[in-house]
Amino acid sequence: MEGAADVTAWTIAIHTACAASLARHLNRDSTIRLLQSKMRQLEISVDLVRRINVIYLYSEKKSKKEKNTYVQTVSC
Repeated sequence: MEGAADVTAWTIAIHTACAASLARHLNRDSTIRLLQSKMRQLEISVDLVRRINVIYLYSEKKSKKEKNTYVQTVSC
């Protein structure tokens, strides 16, 4: 569990450093727009991954159900 906390702390530190670097190189409004744009892109990516996982889980359940039906049919 301690390792996960370390990874989280490092991730936050890296993100903070990147945001600070962006803010130094761009003015505040540009930085905010850039970060909002990146957040939207990440949200879209996460949504796409969720949809793919739902489709995968549905197909797995469907294939298991079909396999069970086939086994029951062959067993008769």
